[in-house]
Amino acid sequence: MKQNSVVQSKGNSRDSQVSYNPLKIIISGFAFALVSSIAFFLVFGIISSEWTFVHFLPVCLGGIIGAIVYYIILKIFYKNRKPDTVFKVISLLLFSAMLWICLVLSLSSVGIWD
Repeated sequence: MKQNSVVQSKGNSRDSQVSYNPLKIIISGFAFALVSSIAFFLVFGIISSEWTFVHFLPVCLGGIIGAIVYYIILKIFYKNRKPDTVFKVISLLLFSAMLWICLVLSLSSVGIWD
């Protein structure tokens, strides 16, 4: 009986400390940026020339930078606990705004976005 309580307490102490893998966060930011930019082009049918694909690099770099900023904020403000819903919503809005700005700037640099 005493051994079971020790196992439960070990499980509870391990759950209280939250660790974040930076590589996983960065890869997910890159993948989300890539998939969302491809979906944008497929939905709006902008694929018309080879210059259309120039935007993938800046948008994916924006996704990577957004993921790094998200990770840094997690490490500073949420060291040993999970982030709350308000933080998740605000970070998702900021991440989406940054991806949109990267998309517009990269498309305007090649003349597709006027």
